[in-house]
Amino acid sequence: MPVMILTGLLVVASVYDIRTMKIPLWLAVMHMLPAVLAVAADLLINDANIRDYIPTIIVVFMIVSAALFMRLSGADAAGSADGLLMIAICLVIKAEKAILTLGMAFILAGLFAGFLMMIKKAGRKSRIPFIPFLTVGLLLCLIVTDTGDIQFI
Repeated sequence: MPVMILTGLLVVASVYDIRTMKIPLWLAVMHMLPAVLAVAADLLINDANIRDYIPTIIVVFMIVSAALFMRLSGADAAGSADGLLMIAICLVIKAEKAILTLGMAFILAGLFAGFLMMIKKAGRKSRIPFIPFLTVGLLLCLIVTDTGDIQFI
């Protein structure tokens, strides 16, 4: 259930990102609710061990570190909402699938940007919305992997 809710919210965020190149902070925070509920249910109801979340915590730490580094370096590559959405995905589908999802999203975004540059519709400094690629990456990840470790409440 959290995966379906998260995916639906990602579709809404994708529309915002495509239209405005910004995601409202309230929408990004809304993504955290199913993520936190999924972790809480896994730990409390399913008797999962907190050690199962160590890889996820490491990935979340890496995302936060990268976002902080980009902020401090003045790069305008990704916003806070993008980071919150990536963290929510990590919490819901766990580290291994989250890394696959992020990898697919970056590859798809890179291919799309390269295509736009090739047809002269964009330059090196052009910006593209990232959340639609994150959504497609999540859907592809869920399709190509088994759903054995995804928590459905």
